[in-house]
Amino acid sequence: MRIGKYGKYKSKEYKVADEIAGNVELVSKDTEDLNNGFTRYERAPSIFIKTVRKEELEYFVKIIPYAIIDDEKFEIIGIGDNSVVIFTYDETIAKKHSMERTGIHEYKKNVSIKGLKTVEEKILLD
Repeated sequence: MRIGKYGKYKSKEYKVADEIAGNVELVSKDTEDLNNGFTRYERAPSIFIKTVRKEELEYFVKIIPYAIIDDEKFEIIGIGDNSVVIFTYDETIAKKHSMERTGIHEYKKNVSIKGLKTVEEKILLD
């Protein structure tokens, strides 16, 4: 499951960590990418980064995952090893699914990913 910004660079999809002044910072955990200009991230040696121009990407998208529970669609705002955090502004739906109020008209709940139906929305970015 993916969440956030992603770009395809040299036929491989990468998470995009940052976007500054027409550049994007790609993130990888594949040691083979060290042969393709990626460098070790100082604070996490198992992560590799590379800055490229946005124009070098084959595509650049924002991915928003959703959980479908009882035919209702919830945005997934956090992903853990065995669970996700779902979110809604709808108080009626939140009460129906025993969600915790976390702000004014904001409701969240941790749910297991086991058997969870999910869909992704991809938004093309410039």
